[in-house]
Parts: sequence; structure tokens; C-alpha cells
Amino acid sequence: MQGYDENFLPEHIALPRFSIGMESRVLKQDGLRDGMYRDYIHYTVAMHRDRRSPFFAALNIDQKLVKSVTRSDWDTDDSIGPENQLDNDYYYKNRWDKGHLAMRANAAWGETSREARYASDATMFYSNAALQFSSFNRTEWKALEEWVQTRVDTDSHKITVFTGPIYGEDSVFVAPGDLKPAAVPAAFFKIICLINKQGKLDVRAFLGPQDRDAFADWQDTGPVNHQLYQTTVAEIEQRTGLMFDEKVADTNPLYFHPTDERIKKLKIAPNGFPENIPIDRPADLVGRTADGADIPRDVLADSDESVFIVGALPNPTGGDRGREWVSILNLKDTTVDIAGWVLEDRSGRKTTLSGSLEPGEAIRVQGQNLGSIQLGNNGDILTLWDGAGQQRRRIDRVRYEKRHVQEGKAIIFPRAHQDATDED
Repeated sequence: MQGYDENFLPEHIALPRFSIGMESRVLKQDGLRDGMYRDYIHYTVAMHRDRRSPFFAALNIDQKLVKSVTRSDWDTDDSIGPENQLDNDYYYKNRWDKGHLAMRANAAWGETSREARYASDATMFYSNAALQFSSFNRTEWKALEEWVQTRVDTDSHKITVFTGPIYGEDSVFVAPGDLKPAAVPAAFFKIICLINKQGKLDVRAFLGPQDRDAFADWQDTGPVNHQLYQTTVAEIEQRTGLMFDEKVADTNPLYFHPTDERIKKLKIAPNGFPENIPIDRPADLVGRTADGADIPRDVLADSDESVFIVGALPNPTGGDRGREWVSILNLKDTTVDIAGWVLEDRSGRKTTLSGSLEPGEAIRVQGQNLGSIQLGNNGDILTLWDGAGQQRRRIDRVRYEKRHVQEGKAIIFPRAHQDATDED
């Protein structure tokens, strides 16, 4: 069975290697390639002996040949052994999804529908799954996988993707009945490799935590953190014990270690390393220009300025027009001149503020003062800038999701950088 192809892209991309500390934990047995790799159609996994989930899945995707096919049922892979996989008992009647590592819809490609269906079926093994919190699996993580599926920034339409779980030191465990407990991943990573339209290797790395607050609210109504981050390959290596092909790490546009040159040229704060940039839309991605130059970062003043977006009303009783509002509060002990500051929503719609805020004073931006901003009832992002253009600094950024929106109820952002909660 043809698994991951290291020569799928014009640039040779090898499978990740294991650090000395991790190699002893790889499941090794007869019947696996090189004693450790399980090859499926278009992808390959290496299993963690104790976790009973993959270290990673390495997947080749040809977007031109992806087809919509029906899915089969989940099954255990006898080549790996039932005792080395987390079967349906660990997902039954709880809030954990079978989180595909090699996504079925992305792997379902081939010259014919029959080939695509075989490839789709090959993703439906428990050896290609990990415990994923249901709301995380169905929101931001799904959006990232769909972005991978539709990304066309390459003439060849070929993409290589590495995906895997990250385990924390203080894990949550699932223990169905008398079965051996299984640790829940604290996060998931995804590394995307492609050849861009300039003919050069392009890499993006992502980290999706699912541990902060995620287990405190089983009803999906509280401040669950579903934020995705663009991150460095080096941080993923540090967290997983995997070692990716050097060209993958070197091509990633984010940086792990600070240098005076990067701080000055790219406007990265000295405490901003390793870089982790919140991602909610493709426009948030950090990359390089066509000639390979690094793109300067937004200057983040969130920790320097005590001016916050503290509340919003996206769904007023009786209709939205003219009744939506955003509240901004000054918690400094001095007056802050906000003339020329800009409030922006997820879609890039903006309004320019005027006046000033006395210590402890809040303003309500409403009606005509909201300009073109339309607070989305299905979720939105609000960003406060202290100006426009290249010299602007980000003062605050908040986000809320559809589940936070209730008619006639404000959404409260109690602390800087905290996700939304509901308030009567």
C-alpha cells in the first residue's frame, strides 16, 4: 500500500525523525515498514506505544484529484493490533470525537472515484484518530482542515501535511469501565508544506490547544478556548520530540529565538519569542513576500496599554440596526487620547474613534459611530488599534463565537485577551 511519498513535492520532504527520548516510545513490531511505520493510501502514521495514538500522520494531498465520496465506519487495524489503538469504547457517549489526523476529505483523492473511495476508507482506522474535544474538532480545527482542502496558492495543487497530538504534563484521562485509561492530548499541531507560485517551498505551522478551560464547560456555553495559533516548527519539535526535515523548519516564516535584527526589522516584541500568532482567518497568516522577504508583524501594545474592549451587544432585542454597541474602558490612571484610534471587525470593516477617555471612563460605540462595522451574530473578532497604516499598534483584541450570542444580552470580555462570556 502506497503511504506517504517523500518526493510528492518537487522538494524532498522526509518523514520526521524521533528524538532520543521519544524513539524508545515508538510502537515497533513486525509487519510495519522499517518496524515502525504503517503505510495507508496517501499517508503514513507512527504510533506511540503507551498513548495508543499516533505520534503523527504524514499525508500527501492532490487538490485537483479530491473527490466527494461516502464514508465508511471506523475499524481497528489488525496490522497494528487492537491493543495498540483506542477503539470506540473511548469515544462512546462522551464529549470526545475521533479526531482524524489524516483528514478523510483531504485524503479522498485519486484518478477515479473508486480510488478516492479506497483512500477515504483507509482513513477510517482508530490508528488515525486521537481524542479531540468535540466543540474544538467541529469549529476552529475543522476550519483549518477545510482551509487546507481548498488552499490553491500553488500551481501544482499538491500539499504535504503533518498532523499529530501534543500531550501535556498534567493530562486529563478517559477511562471507560475497566479499560486502561487513555490520556487526552493537550493540543494538536499541523504543519503544511507546498510549493508556492514562485516555485519555492512554503511552510506554515499551527498549534491548537484544547486544554485551557476546555474541560470545565461540557455544555459549550462558557469561555472555552478554541483559538488556533500560527507557530514555529521549532516549538512543535520541542513539544513533541519529533524532528522535522531541516528545510521544513528553516522555511517556516515564524521565529523561535530572538535577535536584535528581528526585533527591530520585524517589530517583534522582545518577549514575543517563540512566536505564536492567533489565527482566525487566512488574512491573519504571517508569511513572506514574493521575493522571500519577511513581513513585519503588527506591533502589539496589549500589555503596555490598559485600554480594553470590555463588552459588545451583537444581537439587540428588536433588530440590530443602530442598536449594536461596543464598550471600551480606560483602566489607566491618566487620560488617554483616542482620537484617530480604529476599531475593526473580522471582515476588516472599520470605524475611527474620536475624543479621549478619562481614568476609569468607558465609551459606548454605537449607531453611526460604529461606521461600517457589523457585529456578527455567528461570531466575530474586534481589534482596537491606536492608529492606521504601518505605524499602528494593537491595543486590544477580543473574539466571541456563535454560542455566546443571545438576543438582548451583552457579551462581556472580563479580562484582556480572554474569550467571551455571557452576561444577563
